[in-house]
Parts: sequence; C-alpha cells; structure tokens
Amino acid sequence: MRRARLGFMLSALALAASSASAFDHDVDEFDGFGSAYPDEYRTAPTFVDEAVELPPFPRSADLIPIAIDAPHADFKYMIDPASVQTGGEGLTARLTVVIEARSGFQNIFFERYRCDTLEYKTIAYGTAKKTFARQPVAEWKRIGQRGGTGLDYRRDLVTDYLCAGRFSLAAAEILYRARYPGNIPTDNL
Repeated sequence: MRRARLGFMLSALALAASSASAFDHDVDEFDGFGSAYPDEYRTAPTFVDEAVELPPFPRSADLIPIAIDAPHADFKYMIDPASVQTGGEGLTARLTVVIEARSGFQNIFFERYRCDTLEYKTIAYGTAKKTFARQPVAEWKRIGQRGGTGLDYRRDLVTDYLCAGRFSLAAAEILYRARYPGNIPTDNL
C-alpha cells in the first residue's frame, strides 16, 4: 500500500513538473500579472520614436477640462482637442495638457505617452509669448502610481483617457472620453 502511494505521488509530481514548463513565461512588466500565452502569441506593434511636429498653441476657449484623481484640488487640468494625435504604431498618444492653478497661472506641456510601457516625455512647453519651446532633451520617463504627487495626472490620463491596455485609443475616442467622463470604462488597465 505504501509503495502504491509513493508511486502515485511520484507520478503526480512528475506530471506537475512537466505541465509547469508548458506555461513557463516571463511576467508582463506592464501589468505585473503575466499571461498564460507564450510571447510568440502576443503580437504588438514595434514602437518607433518618430519625429513630432508641434501643434498650434492652445486657445483657452477650446480647452476641455478633464477629471484627475489628484490628492488635492489645487489645480484644474485641461487638454487641447486640436493637439490630440496618436502614433501610427498604435502604442502612443500625443496631446497638449494645460494645468491651471487657482491664481490663473498655467503650465502648458505638449507630451507624448507610451501605452505599452507607461512612459511619457515632454516634447515642448508653453512660453509667456504663447508659443511652444521644444524641450532640449526629451527623454522617456516612467509614469508614477496614482495617489502620489500632483504630477501623477499622467497616470490618470493614460488609464482613463489615452490607452486601452497596451494600445492607444483613436483620437476621436480620446476626445469622447474627455468630453463625457461618465462613460469611461473602469476596467481599462
């Protein structure tokens, strides 16, 4: 009887070890959960860091306010609908973000967001002359977690307005979500 149990346990252990290798894969760094599908079955476009033309400077009358889950409500966040663009590879979105303090002072950024890696880069910033100045060195930076500083607006932009999982939404969908925030899916990322 003991021998039969031992044989059964060894067989079960060998079976478990062989089936575990069938699902051996890297954990997906984007969501941290991984997938039961090997990498060769996950097809994603190849990212190309293309040259970007600057949009016209935003007009205050055209800005769309967006809801940001910031730890404090000292700022009003808006996007310029005329600046919303998506990359041809389906992984990035670009737009002008306007952050306005209660005093009326504005910070204006034209930024590019990568949905597949949760990164952003500031391409240009607004000047007092109502023009854009290119960022001298535009480097990709990781987007922080929600609930951190007031600058975590980028996380909300990516999860609520710009991306569907690892891919960017179409410009029309981004604008729809900005104009009708009550219709944003809650299971986006």
